[in-house]
Amino acid sequence: MPRLLSPTLREGFIRWATRRQSTSNLSIDIDRKRIFILPSRNGLIFGLVLLVMLMGSIHYSNSLAFLMTFLLAGLFGIAMWHTHRNLLGLTISKAVPGPVFYGDTAQLPLLIQNHSGRPRIALTLQWQREELTIIDVEAESESTAILRITTRQRGWMKPGRFRLYTRFPLGLFQAWTWLEFDWSILVYPKPIDCQLPRHSTGTGNEKTANDVEGSEDFMGLRDYRHGDSLRHIAWKALAHNEQPLTKQFSAGFQQELWLDWNDIEASDPELRLSKLCHQVLQANANQLEYGLRLPGESIPPNHGEAHKSRCLKMLALYDV
Repeated sequence: MPRLLSPTLREGFIRWATRRQSTSNLSIDIDRKRIFILPSRNGLIFGLVLLVMLMGSIHYSNSLAFLMTFLLAGLFGIAMWHTHRNLLGLTISKAVPGPVFYGDTAQLPLLIQNHSGRPRIALTLQWQREELTIIDVEAESESTAILRITTRQRGWMKPGRFRLYTRFPLGLFQAWTWLEFDWSILVYPKPIDCQLPRHSTGTGNEKTANDVEGSEDFMGLRDYRHGDSLRHIAWKALAHNEQPLTKQFSAGFQQELWLDWNDIEASDPELRLSKLCHQVLQANANQLEYGLRLPGESIPPNHGEAHKSRCLKMLALYDV
């Protein structure tokens, strides 16, 4: 669509053009009613040159000039047909996007299916003014394209409408279609460095939150992590395993760490959420058992990836 229109007029035209196109839950078939096509900037220049050639041919009554003009005009029409056909009949299916942190680029996978016996060349995906994704799809096959979207808000973000277009084969025309799926991206707060609380509660003596492993009772073996003491490496087990293992001990008590909204020194609520987000990631990386408290809601202490995702989701959706 031409960039000569103001953003307001452009958005109004798009709403009018797509008024009969509903939001899809799974997939969209691109038929003739969905495709728009206009000459590109090069196409407009080419058309202007054809007009000048036609006027010169008429003025001089030159048969060869007429022949060249009509040949190029035929090429112009064939290019328009091929550009339109490059989009026609494709099926676009969505996948569930994964969560991202605020400020990061979300990558939304889209499955493009080509049911015809001809390849589709230089298909371009674009959301607003973000980075373009260009992909080719072979005949009777499918390919996965990644739509890149920069996150601009915490919580649930709805990407809304995006564009699929092509200028293949000669760049004289641009054919495009607007697509919109009913999907949402979960955006976590942006992690901001913040140390874990220097206390934990349990059934034994107080320890710092960094005291993850004790040295009293042998509990078993786990995969080696960078920074583990060499004294705890199971050297005998190394003879039977390609990867080193580390001995794990129990300190005789169960750690319990609370990440509390009221313990964060910050006046800005978003800054508090960002610091708590960093604490959740740090506690999970240290394999601590931790809970999360926010005003009016809390998650009891636990550990593991599922617990981390639950805590991050609560931070993402707090007061949204």
